Amino acid sequence: MIAAILVLALAGAQSDGTAGQHAERASALMQRGDLKNAETELRKAVDLSPNDPALLTSLGGVLGMEGDLRDANVFFAKAVKLRPDDSLLRRNLAANEWQLGRFREAHENLNRLLHSNPHDKVAIFLMGMVCENERDYACSVKRLESIPDVVQHQPEALVALASSYYHVGRRNDGESALNAVLSRDVKPQVAFMAGRVAMDAHEFGLAERLFSTAAPGYSDRGISAQLALAQYRQGRAGDAEKTLVDAVDAKRANADAYVLLCKLMGDRGAYAKALEFAAGAARLFPDSPRFSRPRAHWK
Repeated sequence: MIAAILVLALAGAQSDGTAGQHAERASALMQRGDLKNAETELRKAVDLSPNDPALLTSLGGVLGMEGDLRDANVFFAKAVKLRPDDSLLRRNLAANEWQLGRFREAHENLNRLLHSNPHDKVAIFLMGMVCENERDYACSVKRLESIPDVVQHQPEALVALASSYYHVGRRNDGESALNAVLSRDVKPQVAFMAGRVAMDAHEFGLAERLFSTAAPGYSDRGISAQLALAQYRQGRAGDAEKTLVDAVDAKRANADAYVLLCKLMGDRGAYAKALEFAAGAARLFPDSPRFSRPRAHWK
């Protein structure tokens, strides 16, 4: 979706003069996936034509794709100020504000878009996501349910919809939405987010499956603790302990994983082993107060 917006933005840029030449080179570089050099070309274009909204929003888009959302917002906002009635530019700004966690500003921009065009599916999608972040779950359900064709192709929207369903008491629909995430080839981060929704809903078996799906490609060490906790909540302390020991051996355990592992070992009376892991955790996480308590804590 973001890539399509960027192509349209560049297509609307000034094509005459040196600024246009830089924009054309940036477009070719983007097609090859060379975002850094595309950024350089767009900065040159913007220096030469600082009031071209299409160039500004294109530069913002490239910065956003590179992960520099704060700088991206500066260029998106300037583009919208120059051309306030351009829905494409305002969508870019609202999407970036949402990703930055500036939900109030995103909500205001989306309201303007939907006032102008109530059938703007991109704006409806973004509003549904923003409402879920704002904990206005009824609004999120209303918006996302109105665009099923979009939601089915946006796994993040399925996760937001599942969260909203659970919060408004529609547990069966929430479970269906999370199962839909499981049935798709999604990014590990999305599967992890879905697992967290399942944990919050006390759907521990579903959470375990989602965390297991995410684990192979998820770099954050926190996933082992979450997977083990899902197993523990199902009454499978032995499986949870094995998950955590494997994570420690693979050097993929965070502080939470060590805390849970020590608790599990202490619960079954393996105090010496628990103290051994606690000592290891204290070396790895010297600033964590959880591993500086007296040894009796693990008994």
